[in-house]
Amino acid sequence: MDDFAEEVGLDFNEFTKNLVEGTNLNGKHYGVPIDTHPFIMYVNNDLAAQAGVLDENGNIIMEETPEGYIDFLLKIKKALPDKIPLAISNAGADPFRMWWAFYFQMGGSPIYSGGDLSSPDVTIDREIAIKAANYVRSLFHEHEIVPLNLADFYQDFQTGRAVTMTTGGVWATGIWETTEGLDFTALPLPNLFEQKATWGGDSHTLIMPIKENTTREKQLAVVKFMDFVTDRGVDWAEAGHIPAKKSVVESQEFQDLPYRSDYAKVAEYVALPNKTAYGDMSKRVFEQNLDLAWTNRESTEKVIDTLIKDLENLVKK
Repeated sequence: MDDFAEEVGLDFNEFTKNLVEGTNLNGKHYGVPIDTHPFIMYVNNDLAAQAGVLDENGNIIMEETPEGYIDFLLKIKKALPDKIPLAISNAGADPFRMWWAFYFQMGGSPIYSGGDLSSPDVTIDREIAIKAANYVRSLFHEHEIVPLNLADFYQDFQTGRAVTMTTGGVWATGIWETTEGLDFTALPLPNLFEQKATWGGDSHTLIMPIKENTTREKQLAVVKFMDFVTDRGVDWAEAGHIPAKKSVVESQEFQDLPYRSDYAKVAEYVALPNKTAYGDMSKRVFEQNLDLAWTNRESTEKVIDTLIKDLENLVKK
């Protein structure tokens, strides 16, 4: 993309470094990111006030540590026994995303490294992976903060049955703000451990496929359109997403949108997946194995050991 971008004036330096790095391979750009859509934390303000976990300014009262987060949720559980302190599924993508966030907050190494796109080395940190899995599982079992087998945890938050939802991506912001009677706050996922990190599956990204029957004029027009789309990131942010261009995030138009500026900084440290041909397949490996931990069917040690073997077998194919 670089020659085209230079000719039409699309400047990759205008994008949040963390996001544009995701389109860069061996020093060359292969796409243009529109946004990122990471995990954040939603709080029902009315219920949180009833539980006594808001200060006089409406901010949550929580020590941002592993113990502080659990104490915060346990206080909600005790004060509002008929409500859900934290709404999240106990299977599939969402608890995996929470594990991912805490794994990288704990300083976990990249899942893959070395080699090229098709032959990476599995470099996941076993001990940190187990530690992160134990922490997430404790929310379901040891502390019983999250009820098992919630049918629709999004609906639980939207209808006022749940006090917090720490696993919803930013795309929920656009839904909550149109929900009548829902007074909520949108915040970055708490950084409970040593590093700043949260899950971010990727960016919505514009690419230009190789076509034999085309002209440079058409290709330049495509890149001009990409520049135009990313300049209009405020329109895209109406869904809740964080625009990729720094100038858009810093614009008054974006700052005037409710909620978004409260979590926009997350784009700078969202933990994106490795550049590998095994991204989607790896996600399935993670979910299938980690589900056994969340449902308490296997020990976290066995789950992580099996997960690592499955990842190693995957990249050998």
